[in-house]
Amino acid sequence: SGLSPTSMRIGDIMGNSVRNLVARQDELKALAMIEKGQAEEAKQMILALAPHQDPEQLLSHLRARARVYAALGDWEKALADAETVTRRRARMDADMSELSAQLGKDEAFRDEMKARLEQ
Repeated sequence: SGLSPTSMRIGDIMGNSVRNLVARQDELKALAMIEKGQAEEAKQMILALAPHQDPEQLLSHLRARARVYAALGDWEKALADAETVTRRRARMDADMSELSAQLGKDEAFRDEMKARLEQ
């Protein structure tokens, strides 16, 4: 192909960055829909992007899916996704040897879902 291993790695990094950016925009769109009272529409959108059977989705999609489930009162599914997000975010932070602000937000949401289930 004429591409060196280094240029191929840079291409992978850029591709991942673009995918993460798009997923973050999807997450923000889903959150905006929830705020407008369009939880069912948000669910349809996010499930098209991150089907429930696929836990290996991008973190932003999983986070949005958890928020959609919470908006619909499906605490079990919201908690399952929140736990997956928190676990994966903690691993990412450990790899960078630094805790992110997002991890704290993800843990707070997970704890809120646990509390809802206990009620």
